[in-house]
Amino acid sequence: MEFARALGVERSCLSRYESEALGAPTSVINHCLREFAEAAEMSASQNWPIDQALQHARATVQTLEQIKGRRALSN
Repeated sequence: MEFARALGVERSCLSRYESEALGAPTSVINHCLREFAEAAEMSASQNWPIDQALQHARATVQTLEQIKGRRALSN
């Protein structure tokens, strides 16, 4: 319930995302990636391979947000 609240959706909607009955919007995917990156960053050491994965996750979030912004401007 707390996760659904953080996403700004109803629990039933989150359940449909999780079961793949409904595709999650970019904003939900971006939120999940950000949360994962932040949680992993807190437990990661500078020398762990997770650092590279976190950099990729951040770059992915940034790219998705840029694409979303472009689509919004073109509509």
